[in-house]
Amino acid sequence: MVPKELNDWLQVIGLFGVLGGLIFVGLQLSLDRQVAVAERSRGDTANAQYWAELLTNNTDVWIKSLAGDPLSESEAAQFDALATARMRLFFDSNIQGRYGLSQSPQFAAARAARLIHESPGLQRWWSEDRSRLDEARQVAGLPSSTWGTAVDTELERLNRQLLGD
Repeated sequence: MVPKELNDWLQVIGLFGVLGGLIFVGLQLSLDRQVAVAERSRGDTANAQYWAELLTNNTDVWIKSLAGDPLSESEAAQFDALATARMRLFFDSNIQGRYGLSQSPQFAAARAARLIHESPGLQRWWSEDRSRLDEARQVAGLPSSTWGTAVDTELERLNRQLLGD
């Protein structure tokens, strides 16, 4: 049998052990969160650098797309890479980063539509194959058909607004 005083001390020591363990777990969770934020930021930076390099090397193609000018096959391939990189940057920084995953999927689709609307080339690119943005659609939390419909609806609204309807 353990004397009562020793038992009391053992319980106090055990309590401090449990408390120390909880503090350690809390610190570990905080550190893990900081590491995750740093990794996401590094990914955003890498995507931004990739976009900047592509744009620097293909400025003429991007400008032609903004004007809605026809592109050669080679330019179309370059533009596809540009558009994909631009949309990836948009989703990585706007959807995952600045606004977090808690924003509404409809808000995400409306923001994507406004970005696509800025360029006739992006509008053509979007209409040719919306499935390219499957990853972004999944991040926004929308089923494929709903995602495309939400972006298309907002694009139509923006086009009507531009025409003054």
